[in-house]
Parts: sequence; C-alpha cells; structure tokens
Amino acid sequence: MKKLLFLIISLAGVTCSAQETSKTLHLYFHLGDYSLTSQSKKSLDSLLNVVSGANLTISSINAYCDTTGSVEMNRELANNRLQTVDNYFQNKGIQAASKKSVGEEYPIVKTVKNYHQWRRVDVSYTFSNPVPIAEPSTLSTNKFEKVNLDSLTSNGSDAIVLDIQFVPGQDVLLPGSENEIWRLYDFLSANPKAFAFIRGHVCCANDPLLSSARAYAVYSMLVSQGISPTRLKYEGFSNTMPRVEEYDEESRQLNRRVDVVFSKIK
Repeated sequence: MKKLLFLIISLAGVTCSAQETSKTLHLYFHLGDYSLTSQSKKSLDSLLNVVSGANLTISSINAYCDTTGSVEMNRELANNRLQTVDNYFQNKGIQAASKKSVGEEYPIVKTVKNYHQWRRVDVSYTFSNPVPIAEPSTLSTNKFEKVNLDSLTSNGSDAIVLDIQFVPGQDVLLPGSENEIWRLYDFLSANPKAFAFIRGHVCCANDPLLSSARAYAVYSMLVSQGISPTRLKYEGFSNTMPRVEEYDEESRQLNRRVDVVFSKIK
C-alpha cells in the first residue's frame, strides 16, 4: 500500500515526503560575467523561501564556464562564479559541504552546442521535513520542435503551455523551471523567423499585474540570453482566459499558467 501511495504521489508530480529530498539548482551567468543575474538571484531566494522551516543542507557547489577564453581565464571565471554563489549562502549562515570549480572541463559530451548551459553553477542540496512542493510536470522536450512555422496561419499557432512553476503569489520562478525556458530559447535560436507571444494567466481573481509579471519573467530571461525583443511580446491576461471551469485546486492549477503562441515573421 505504501509503495502504491508513493507511486501515485510521484505521478502527480508532488514532493511531500518527510524524508530527505535531494535536488539540484542550475544558476546561469552572462558571457564572461560572474555576478548573479536577476533571475539567478530570484532562483536562490525562491529556494530559501520554498524550503523555509526545513533542514536545508548544501551538499555541493560546482562551477562551470564555456571555452570562449583561455584555460586560465576560464578557470578564474569559474572560481569567481563559485565564490559568488558561496558568498550568497555564507551571508545566509549556510556552509556548503563541497565546492569545486570545474571550469571549461564540462562533464558531458563536448559536441553539445548549447554553450549558454556551460555558463552556470550547480547547487546540489538536500532538505528534510519539506512543505509540499508542486514540481513542474515532465512533458515532452520536443513540443516546441513540433511547431511547423511554414504551416502557421496569420493567427499563429495553438497556445503551448510552458512547463514552469512560480512561488505562490509571486513572479519568482521555482527551481527547475528554467529548463523549460532554455528549451524555448533553443527553439527560438534555431528558428530565427519564429515570433513568440508570451501570455500570463492567473486563476481565482482578477490580477493583471501578477499575470503580466509572470509573462515578463519568461520574456526577460530570453532577452537576457540574446533573443531579440523584436521577436518577442508579452502580456498578462489575468483570469480572463481560463482553460477549465474552476471548482478545485487541480482546475485552478490548470488556469495558473504561462503559455506561448508562435507566429512566423515575414
């Protein structure tokens, strides 16, 4: 019975175990820079907010960089990124158990093309007695690739719901959500004729400011990584475009979302 219950909870994408939970937060940096981006700062803040009241342990901090500069420059850059993140936790009274500057010795196949993903620091952490955390559900990583720009009408594609989550009542992305935005970034990078209309939605009550701020959080991350603002638009629709009628938490969750509509630039 316990195994069945655990399977149901896992499929629902909810972490509510009273046991120790291990996760990794990816923090991305701008080219040649080691200061925290606004999104990385929000991710760190949201981590502490989410596990508030739990026993948080930073098991490791690993720093990486791309191969743009010399080996020595990259080693120094990775060291500085490591120190930046470590200082953040030390200022909160948290000590990391392990710290390593990997530099440009990226630990996966060197043929990877997404160099923006090299410019990062990985924070591995564990926490016990956590509050329930809604995890972004595991959706197909190819959903953007299925968009056929040549077949789009003047009205654009169907809305594609982004697999991201926010801190309740805020425009702060929960750890892990950035992975979906990187998939959107990869699609836009590979399709320079694609235009993305990013739309924010909330449930329950009229809140145009929050819906717009959440759409902007996605927009600003894409712009900060080099996607031209001329290829993007964001807007908040409050609770005016519900997907389903709201009668319980599950239906409200379906209406709390950020989606994207693609069109083709002529």
